[in-house]
Amino acid sequence: MTRSIYNVSTDVLSEFVFNSNHIEGYSPSDYPKTSRLYKAHMKAAQMVVREAIWEPTVLHMALLDGTDMLPAYEVGTYRRVQVYIGDFYPPSPGRHLLDHVERWRNMVLDGPNSWADTEGWAWQVHDEFECCHPFTDGNGRTGRLILNAMRLKYDLPWLTIHHGDEQQAYYRHIRDFQRSGAWKCS
Repeated sequence: MTRSIYNVSTDVLSEFVFNSNHIEGYSPSDYPKTSRLYKAHMKAAQMVVREAIWEPTVLHMALLDGTDMLPAYEVGTYRRVQVYIGDFYPPSPGRHLLDHVERWRNMVLDGPNSWADTEGWAWQVHDEFECCHPFTDGNGRTGRLILNAMRLKYDLPWLTIHHGDEQQAYYRHIRDFQRSGAWKCS
């Protein structure tokens, strides 16, 4: 048995996996625990808990590898095409996207300004990642894994955003960040 760095139960991770996918439109009845989607997402969540992994390309690879949700050459690879999320335009692919990802990575490596601000900082890391939107698909699920990696690193509990009202509040939170002026896609 693999020893975990953080103490998060399999039941908590399973609930997270089902809800994180449900937010993305995959009903739990459509992907039982035996499905490739469930197993891959659970593997990625366990990497956060067992190994303190937060690197987006590594989590994205674990999350989508073998699921056929993306072509194999796009799994774990930053996007090469422009994408749009509603009326939001994330950075264009290439140097522009890579510059934003590098700024995001530095924010992670720098950590929060104080222990008192870890919750806000973890959310900012998440929001910045979602605004970078570095993959063609799987950004939300990867971002929620990263959010939890940051939370665990600073002794905050694992967070599951549930489908429904919490999901809508979560989406409003991201939109508010995008419109707040804190995010600069220049």
